[in-house]
Amino acid sequence: LVSMRKENTVLSYGDLNFSVADDQKMVLAYTRTLGKDEIVALFNRSGEVESIFIPVRTKGIFTDLLSPGHESYKSVDEGLQIKIEPLSAMVLRRN
Repeated sequence: LVSMRKENTVLSYGDLNFSVADDQKMVLAYTRTLGKDEIVALFNRSGEVESIFIPVRTKGIFTDLLSPGHESYKSVDEGLQIKIEPLSAMVLRRN
């Protein structure tokens, strides 16, 4: 994770905005923005797959930096509709 922060200074210096905090679903998402860079961090602490809508500032393709295949998601209607696995996290960077 240290190299991820070095490669993406937005994680260290970007403006922080908590976009989703759902205690019932046990999910949390926040966005870090710095200039044109935008990263969304998403956490699912529940034991079930959760579907969540996360507002984003910019349209585009977001790539999961933590997934082995670097899965991508396209923003629609100023947000991302994401299914996240139980007890997992995602770090989505706008391309």
